[in-house]
Amino acid sequence: MSLRKLRREPHGVDLSPLERRLPGRLYTKDRKIHLAPSEYLDDLDRLHGRMESLALGELVLIGRRQLRSSNSWLHNSARLVKGKPRCTLLVNPVDAERYGLVNDEPAVLSSAAGEVEVPVEVTDEMMPG
Repeated sequence: MSLRKLRREPHGVDLSPLERRLPGRLYTKDRKIHLAPSEYLDDLDRLHGRMESLALGELVLIGRRQLRSSNSWLHNSARLVKGKPRCTLLVNPVDAERYGLVNDEPAVLSSAAGEVEVPVEVTDEMMPG
């Protein structure tokens, strides 16, 4: 297939009937799709250690997707950024009570990378921790 061939056929090119290609087109030795690559599996011990530290009361910060702004590339469009603030710290009610966090009040969020002050949003949509 080439651009030249497509230009010569303005009404399309018949690519023949669909044919089953899997697992024959998988180039792994066992012809299987590996959903857990060795890089992930080799790092499980570190993950287990991290999970144990969470049991000691540490909190985990996770990112979230902002559908109205496509995370950042539409953040300068006034039509897309108006409305309720979306840069909030979602906190489970149990954790909010434990740490004295109040809905709509600021909290200092810190990590090894630095710190920032953000408004708290107490919600049961987040699991404890």
